[in-house]
Amino acid sequence: MKFTPEVCGIGEPRPGGWCLARRRWTDPASQELVMRRYLGAAERAHYERCAPRARTGWLLGRIAAKDAVRELLWESGAGPVFPAEVSVGTDPHGRTRPEGPLAAGLHLSLAHKDHVAVALAHRAGPVGIGIEPVTDDPRALEQIALTPAECRLADGLQAREATGGTGRAYWLTALWCAKEAAAKAAGSGLGGRPLDWAVTSAPGGTLRVESPDGRHHLVHLDSVHDLSAHHVVAWTGPPPVPRTDTDTPTSTEATHGS
Repeated sequence: MKFTPEVCGIGEPRPGGWCLARRRWTDPASQELVMRRYLGAAERAHYERCAPRARTGWLLGRIAAKDAVRELLWESGAGPVFPAEVSVGTDPHGRTRPEGPLAAGLHLSLAHKDHVAVALAHRAGPVGIGIEPVTDDPRALEQIALTPAECRLADGLQAREATGGTGRAYWLTALWCAKEAAAKAAGSGLGGRPLDWAVTSAPGGTLRVESPDGRHHLVHLDSVHDLSAHHVVAWTGPPPVPRTDTDTPTSTEATHGS
C-alpha cells in the first residue's frame, strides 16, 4: 500500500463482497501516513476537523469503504485506482454512497466500531452492513431491541450450535445487528424503534428482516475477532461467494456456514 496504493489496499476482502479494515498501526505517525495515502484534500480537511479520539474510527470507515469499492472495480477490470479517486458521501436518503466518475452507479454501506470497520459495495441496489461487539449485557438487548419471539429465535439458534459454539449473547447481538443492516439498506435507519423491525430465520443460515412497511431483507452473518472484542458483522444482499481451498474460515463461520 505504501508504494503502490493504486493496486493495493489495507482492507481485507471478505466473502459476500464486504471489506474489513483493522487498525494496523500503533503510533500517530503511521496513522498520518495511512491517512495521506487514502484521503483526498476535502477528506483530509474533514479528518482534521474530527476530534482526535474520533479520527481513527472515521479513517477506518473510509479505508473499508474505498477498498470495498476498489475491489468491485478491480473485479470488473477497471485497472489501477488510487484511494483518493473514490470519495464517500451520502445520498438524499442519508445512505452512504461512493462518489467520483469511477464509482458512478455503485451502492455502498459502511460501519465502524472500536478498532475495526466494515463496508459493502454493490451494483444491483442499496445495501446495508453493520458491526457490533458481542454484548456483555444481553438483558438490555432483550428489553430494548428484541421482541419475545426474537429472544426465542436466539435461543433456537444457540441450541443448533455444536459444542463450543458462540453462545446466546452472540445470537442476541446478531439479531440486533441484522436489524441495523436492514435499516441501512432501506435508507431509513431504525429511527429509534428497533422493535418495529422483525427478524426471523431464513434458509442457509441467514436471517430475514421485515421493515415496518413490509419489505423484506435477507441478512448474512459473519464474525470478526479483534484484539479487544469479538464482533458480529451483518450485511444484506446476495449469498456470500463460496470460499476457495486457500481461504481460512473463522470458527464461527465454520460452525454456521455464513
